[in-house]
Amino acid sequence: MNSVVYAYCLSLKYHPVFNETYFHFSGADPIILLLEKIEKDDKIITRDCNMEIYVFKKLAIKKKTGGSMKRFYSITPLLLLILLLLRPLPGIAADASAAEAKSRIFPGEVKVLGNGVVWSWVKSDEKGNPMALGVTFTETALSGLPENPPADALYGWEYAVALPKQVVAAPFTHVGIDWNPHGHIPPGIYDVPHFDFHFYLITPKERDKITARGTDLAKCYMKPASKFIPAGYILPKGTEYPRSGVHWIDPTSPEFNKQPFTLTFIYGSYNGHITFIEPMITRAFLETKPDIVEPIKLPAAYQKRGYYPTAYSVKYDPVRREYTIALEAITRR
Repeated sequence: MNSVVYAYCLSLKYHPVFNETYFHFSGADPIILLLEKIEKDDKIITRDCNMEIYVFKKLAIKKKTGGSMKRFYSITPLLLLILLLLRPLPGIAADASAAEAKSRIFPGEVKVLGNGVVWSWVKSDEKGNPMALGVTFTETALSGLPENPPADALYGWEYAVALPKQVVAAPFTHVGIDWNPHGHIPPGIYDVPHFDFHFYLITPKERDKITARGTDLAKCYMKPASKFIPAGYILPKGTEYPRSGVHWIDPTSPEFNKQPFTLTFIYGSYNGHITFIEPMITRAFLETKPDIVEPIKLPAAYQKRGYYPTAYSVKYDPVRREYTIALEAITRR
């Protein structure tokens, strides 16, 4: 049976992350519909939120005669947010800066996360060069998460989202969001509920070949040349993990110096190559609704030519009730 969600249209708002317009609804569950451009012949939702029947991405929006209540018929069992690629209404972005007006954000894959959803995105300049990339998820995603790890995994649950295909963000291919309900090693440091946001430089098929067992263990601990690892980072034993590789840590991070773990930044490698970079953030820290930008310790050189960040951000938006984890200040290397 199709699930039904009732909501009331509140207002038309500007979404700075997507550089687009969206309709804000209220109801039993918060629903945000993001709007982007479509073909001229397609219908759009009007400013007064009166909707004609419109079908997109397995969602039917039906007008209710004589009122502003809308009915959303989802043919998927869990629906909290659907990205609708519709044309932005004119004049909405008039208050954006000139630089932002020339930039564009491409949304990527969307997945259910907890009681909410998460999606990837890449922001590019007017020439199509990536400026930032990341994931955004609804506030409700922090609730309804699994309380225990899956039976077939050591620590947690992965929610992988592909980056958008419309813009090249090489060397990055996708983001693996790992929810660890009990944390992981080392005990007393990372054994608290937290997320691992793996920004992968390899494809899912390449990840599938990493077993981190038997003869593959030697490949896990085959180190890249020191110039490809930031100065001061070390590789502890026991950090290998299937489909990822090993994890390099910064021993000067607060959690290794008698401070509680809130967030940190990890590098990953396998068979002598960097495979991912990873902001790791506790759920408790996210619940403080932060708005921070942290510099990333950088290597002296890079194995793959491409676009790399010099900072990462963790931000909560109280208006949209969304969290964003982003790699920022991207430059070509």
